Formats: sequence, C-alpha cells, structure tokens
Amino acid sequence: MRIIYLMFLAYALAACGSEQPTTETAATDNTEAHAHDHSHEGHDHAHDHGGEEPKSKDGIHYGEDITAEGALMLNEVADKLAKGEETQDLDLGEGNVVKALDAKVAGTVSEVCKAAGCWLRIKNEEGVEMFVNTNHDFLVDQTIIGKKVVVKGNAYGEEKTVAELQAIAKDAGKSEEEVAAITEAQVDYSLMAKGLIVQ
Repeated sequence: MRIIYLMFLAYALAACGSEQPTTETAATDNTEAHAHDHSHEGHDHAHDHGGEEPKSKDGIHYGEDITAEGALMLNEVADKLAKGEETQDLDLGEGNVVKALDAKVAGTVSEVCKAAGCWLRIKNEEGVEMFVNTNHDFLVDQTIIGKKVVVKGNAYGEEKTVAELQAIAKDAGKSEEEVAAITEAQVDYSLMAKGLIVQ
C-alpha cells in the first residue's frame, strides 16, 4: 500500500510540475505570477484525498471546515471590492499589496486544475468569474466541475490595462481583429481559499 501511495505521489508531482493552463484559460484568467502562474515543484501533495471526496453530513468539504451560511454571490463580492467596503490590505508577495475582502463566496465551478486540483474557477449566471487559488493547502477533485460551491477566503480584484489584456490575447493565439477589439480595461477577481464546501 505504501509503495502504491509513493507511486501516486511521484506521478502527481511530475504531472503537476509540467501542467500549464490551456491558452484559453491563460487568456481569461491571466493569473499573476505571485499566485496563479506558479510551479507546483516543492509543494507537498499529501493533502490530496487520493480520489476520495471528503464528506460530512452537510456536504463535501475541502480544506477548512466551513458552512455555506452567510455566503455572498460573486456580483456582491465584486460590488464590495469596487466600493472598498470591509476590505483590508493583503500582501500577495513581491510588494504587491491589494485590497481584499474576507468572505464566503458562492458560485458554480467551471474549471479545475487538471494536474492536482490546486486551483479552480467559479462563475455565476451573469458571467462574473473568479479564480480560486488553494495555495496547495487543499486540493479539489475534477468531479466538482458544474457543481455549486461556497469558498471561504480572501477575495480581491486586480485591474488589467488594455495593453495587458491585448498581450494576453496575443499569447492565447487570438486573431489581430480580436486583439484590436479589446478597448477597455478589465478587473479580474481572485480568491486565496481557506476552505470549500460543495452544496
């Protein structure tokens, strides 16, 4: 059994270190180097659940044991961040300090990191999206794609300039016409997660 576990761990580390988001993913999330475009090398994947979903009487939990009570919708979080309500400074490293909101956020999972489940993306019906980084504190399973979840952590927004967005689009292989059509700055929403519950 120990040998099987060590083989699984070695496979996860190898796959995780080589996996990169697809060009489509890169175009939409432009995850910053400080949090999202990270290598998985050196991370302990012992937090993985070995394919078994952690269960409790009120849902499937990952990371910190949380409840769905008091969760905000994505658009509510975006509104609070835009107004600077209830925010505090969050240091993302390398001198990058953002205004963050400590909150529970509800949404539907649209994507999960294929290598190890160390990040996911949630969205709402209005099309608001948020990139969720577990920071390897816990890993989630591909089976939660399409499911409604509540994630607890520090949410923040970062504005991308037109030039940055156009560069991202070019890197993603977009046509010259598609790149030229980008004329407005955009705010990307992210969350450093502490825990997640599948509803």
